[in-house]
Amino acid sequence: MNELEMKIEPSFLDQDNVIVFSFDFMSFSNKIGEGVVYTYSEHNHPHPLTYNSRECFDLMPVLKNQNGNIAVIHDLTILEEYKEYSMKKMLHFLKIIGISKVYFANSISNIAVG
Repeated sequence: MNELEMKIEPSFLDQDNVIVFSFDFMSFSNKIGEGVVYTYSEHNHPHPLTYNSRECFDLMPVLKNQNGNIAVIHDLTILEEYKEYSMKKMLHFLKIIGISKVYFANSISNIAVG
């Protein structure tokens, strides 16, 4: 799956103090998926307990009892055969930028696939 490209477009919502990342996934110049991820400081998150902890990726278990940065995946649509590798790439990027936990705004089982 080395042919998978991930393009990232960041934006900042000043009123909410949040960075939004828009992801586009491409394979051989064909769009195969997209996603929108909001990132917050854990202590500034507007709705701290509204996400299901069973549907959470703990990227940095060492920070379990500390306030870290979290991400919430709001929209994610990926073709089925690329879903696992695309998620791995996206989670790797989020870990690199210091995200300790990743939640899904909707049930992980409701992720749209093509």
